[in-house]
Amino acid sequence: MRGIPEDADQTGGTRPPDIPDLWFIEERTDLRQWLTDRGWAVTVIEALNLMQRYDRPPDSDLKDLAPRSVFIEGRLNTTRRCA
Repeated sequence: MRGIPEDADQTGGTRPPDIPDLWFIEERTDLRQWLTDRGWAVTVIEALNLMQRYDRPPDSDLKDLAPRSVFIEGRLNTTRRCA
């Protein structure tokens, strides 16, 4: 990884981001609340529940390896005006 930035400079390629820049350490805004406050209808589902919904749950011995992602769907409510 250390050699990639130098290689990119020499070949005219794009430099990858610095690894520390990939981590978000500060407190995050709750996206569901942020969208709701701005007039969006929001649904949220965790990855394991989504897999279960589509009858694709991981094997019990692999359940701990399943992503801990949360999927958020928002639809702008066009009948409500935001302040």
